[in-house]
Amino acid sequence: MRKHAGKSGILKRLSEAEKGPCYLDIEDILDQASTRNIGAIKSALPRLMEHRAYVIRASAVELVGNFKLTEFRSLVEAGLQDRNVHVRCYALMAYYDLLGHRALPLIREYCQEKSIHLRVTAVALCYVITEDETVLKTLKKIVLRRNCDYHHRCVVLSILEHYLEIASRPQLIDMFKAILRISPKRLGISKEITRKLRTWEHGAD
Repeated sequence: MRKHAGKSGILKRLSEAEKGPCYLDIEDILDQASTRNIGAIKSALPRLMEHRAYVIRASAVELVGNFKLTEFRSLVEAGLQDRNVHVRCYALMAYYDLLGHRALPLIREYCQEKSIHLRVTAVALCYVITEDETVLKTLKKIVLRRNCDYHHRCVVLSILEHYLEIASRPQLIDMFKAILRISPKRLGISKEITRKLRTWEHGAD
């Protein structure tokens, strides 16, 4: 098991990684964030949100949401305007993490987005908040299309599993079974859904 880096240690490593040529070194360090060292990392978040690599900006805004760093709400709102759609998706999730049900009005607005990347994230979050059958129908309409990008299905799987107990929601299990039936076996999501279905159905017994 990887040991969590202490406050001073992780900040020093982060500063050194920022000077290097590979942004993946920064991402690796951010992946080690914990309640023990997030205090040190917080000081770097504003500049990480300006990083040239969208992966780092996405990781930074994700940390704000994961650790509910409400003092950085302005960074999340800036992330919603980021030039990269993936950062905007992570920012929308972070916005929900910070505001909870109060984020619903904005999330509903994003459910009408032209960008399918943002729209599928928003619809999944909207269902997390409301568990409304109409919202679920909209979500199914997206993920059960034969030509649905498997990345969008992965996003839905990730969001729903992160926020909801799927094992106790047969309507979601049925949706993922339907996705499995139409997903090419060569794609990793088929194996992932098959594995998770065993867990969900066992947990539902």
